[in-house]
Amino acid sequence: MPQAERPIHLVNRARSGERSEGVLTNQIGDVRALQPELVTLTVGANDFLVPAFECASAATDKNPNTRCSGTSLLQAVPAFERNLRTILSRLVHETDATIVVTTYFNPFPRGSRCGPGTTDLALRFLNSTITDVASEFVERAVVTDLAPVFRGHEGREPSGWFSQNPLRIACTDVHPNADGHEAIAGAIWSRLAPRLALAAP
Repeated sequence: MPQAERPIHLVNRARSGERSEGVLTNQIGDVRALQPELVTLTVGANDFLVPAFECASAATDKNPNTRCSGTSLLQAVPAFERNLRTILSRLVHETDATIVVTTYFNPFPRGSRCGPGTTDLALRFLNSTITDVASEFVERAVVTDLAPVFRGHEGREPSGWFSQNPLRIACTDVHPNADGHEAIAGAIWSRLAPRLALAAP
């Protein structure tokens, strides 16, 4: 006999351009009162991208007040790692939720002028940091690796899974379209299904 469908209440706290510090400040909030059963967490790219864009601007505007050095980029690494660990620790201790942590994908087609040669290396470093920190919470956190899911689907249609930025600023078409989001949902479900099967009565 098929089970009755359960109502689902979705709380979306994602914010465009948010960094890990902002997740702690603006999104965790009353999570203890909400008591979610499932939390999906995708955070980290902006911690590295925003300082990189600031450095790029400093290199072109020739304004002495916007100087940039490699140090500012390196400082993003321990700060992100510390923030991610705090985010996961709060979710583990303040809720009973299963926590899905996703890695990142490369949105730029091979050979694109928007995708410098360091993109793959930077993503591997970011993703390894996410995986390493999440492994400290393995009893509750499930890592979903999105990098291989998007391989071959970089850029926009016909084969790409990315939407055009409405601002039409060059090299900013980095957010998935409907096909991309469906692929993300499928990847998450495939990782969750075995755990849910074990938890079933």
